[in-house]
Amino acid sequence: MEKNKRPRRGDRPVAPQGVQPNAPTIADAPYELPDGWTWTTLGQICTKPQYGFTTKATESGDLKFLRITDLKERGVDWSNVPFCADVPPDPDKYLLQDGDLVIARAGSVGKAYRVVNPPKVIFGSYLIRFKAQRDTVHDNFLAYFLNSPEYWKQIQDSSTGTTMFNVNATKLAELRVPLPPLPEQRRIVAKIESLFAESRTARDALERVPALLKRFRQSVLASAFRGELTRQTSKVSETSEVSNAPADAPYELPEGWAWVKLEKVAEIIMGQSPPGHSYNDTGEGVPLINGPTEFGVEPFAKTKNTKFTTLPTKMCREGDLIICVRGSTTGRTNIAGFDACIGRGVAAIRSLTNQDYLNFFIHYYRKQFFDLGKGSTFPNVSADEIKSIPVPLPPLAEQRRIVARIEALFAQADAIEHAVAMARQRADKIDQAILARAFRGEL
Repeated sequence: MEKNKRPRRGDRPVAPQGVQPNAPTIADAPYELPDGWTWTTLGQICTKPQYGFTTKATESGDLKFLRITDLKERGVDWSNVPFCADVPPDPDKYLLQDGDLVIARAGSVGKAYRVVNPPKVIFGSYLIRFKAQRDTVHDNFLAYFLNSPEYWKQIQDSSTGTTMFNVNATKLAELRVPLPPLPEQRRIVAKIESLFAESRTARDALERVPALLKRFRQSVLASAFRGELTRQTSKVSETSEVSNAPADAPYELPEGWAWVKLEKVAEIIMGQSPPGHSYNDTGEGVPLINGPTEFGVEPFAKTKNTKFTTLPTKMCREGDLIICVRGSTTGRTNIAGFDACIGRGVAAIRSLTNQDYLNFFIHYYRKQFFDLGKGSTFPNVSADEIKSIPVPLPPLAEQRRIVARIEALFAQADAIEHAVAMARQRADKIDQAILARAFRGEL
């Protein structure tokens, strides 16, 4: 076959063996196909579609029960598939076999799966089974088509309903499929699988980057607070702070540094919740920060102005570090984006030296901070525990150099993270581009 040769519009190519001669003509089809290909329908190249069995799922039994929710992006984990609460009177009618195709008709309409090495399992009523006629169509070829852009466009056009889109077996059977001869189908499947393997390798590598960047940032902070990031050796002038160093210093510091208690370098304001009847979301009174519900996503994001109180208690200032001191979010931080009242779930830490240096240190210390609250059913860090946190303190000029170095390295990590996110989006699009070309005969 001459590569990428297209028939003239209106011509009718010869159908592959086994395909009924009443397949849609080129004029009816969305695009032209190479010589030897034809447009057919899902119903013409599969056995009669079948609806699944209606029952409920249960945790134990003899017969597994495949549902739409069990169809994951990378297949089905049969160990997590539940069992049938009621076994059908004729279970063989619904037993899935290797190579069967199931398609969701409601909810996640159009989601499809080619069954691979199934246990003894039947399929639920929101799935429709198709069996490929293997003398006509390679079931892997058909499975790949059921994830292609052309397939999803037809599903969107065929779906109906207001609150839950749905399709039925008749509509699915009418879906158009571009079909080459069987040898060409096998070549296309092999090419798709080769390209997908390369794509998966790239995506797997990209998936590992966020964890690497997380470790990199933590390593930067560990080096920073050991004096290894800037390796300065100036001496501390605040000798009164040195006398408050803990007896058991966590690790040795460079010359000129000192261990000090947090209370010596910061003002610590423990939150106190105002009366519940004073709360409002209309802007009356002053902003209220009770905990993570008012936090941005990142550790140094600005707090959100969504809740107010007319009877403020303890107040923080714009720029203070806000830290959770109660519950499972203990140790989580944000920066106060405005003067606000703080509830008892948080505390404000206001540096007397360099706020950014202290912010980075508390973020580095967050696991130990959470551990302070352990020992009870509900984690809770007290004011005394916060005041006694040991802080590695270099001279003020050194603090500034450390902050600048951390910010520069974190900015590099942020840039890599952004590039990886963009690459992951492109990788997802590449798979769809591969499928689009495959079913136009362009691979």
